[in-house]
Amino acid sequence: VANCLSTLVEIEGGVEGLATKALVYSLLNRIKEFSEYAQCMVIDFVCAYKPENADEVFAFMNLLEDRMSHTNSAIVLATTKLFLHITMEIEQVHQQVYERVKAPLLTLASTASPEVAFAVLSHLKLLVSRAPSLFSLDYKQFYCRYSDPAYVKRVKLSMLAEVADQNNVYEIVTELSEYAADIDVPIARASLHAIGSIALRTEDMGGISERLL
Repeated sequence: VANCLSTLVEIEGGVEGLATKALVYSLLNRIKEFSEYAQCMVIDFVCAYKPENADEVFAFMNLLEDRMSHTNSAIVLATTKLFLHITMEIEQVHQQVYERVKAPLLTLASTASPEVAFAVLSHLKLLVSRAPSLFSLDYKQFYCRYSDPAYVKRVKLSMLAEVADQNNVYEIVTELSEYAADIDVPIARASLHAIGSIALRTEDMGGISERLL
């Protein structure tokens, strides 16, 4: 079935004309039977289908709920993409959807693989830009580890600057101040830039500016 789907998509030059209601439901109801690669393909295929109403959106999310706890990072990210895509126009459920995808993504971000961590953190960065307060209690998840490569550290630094608020700002600035002495000069500069951007947004600019100096 997965091979046939792949072939049809190739022949049609895309999935838009193929994503019918009957086919989408048939694939989703059998998704656990597919290989991990095929599951990602099916979920991506479903993204091309426009749900008829909110009930159908919730039906899709219920069918794929357990995919969010899958061990394969690609399946988790594909499911996250689908959840965000199909709820784009239902603003009242955005917060619930963000809460639902947050925990699996944070778990993946702490993986031992820096490549996977970078991909997941890039997804989280998008969520942070949409809802900074969502991660105000989870800011320590974005602290840099000594073993993190530079590209992972840069993403984390930008996210720490985004999630800083009046409740966590001093802890975050204290952590960022430690990175200012990093042997990697670009990382040290990025940490100083992050502290400066926080100072511009906070009410107690004086204290953070003093720390920056």
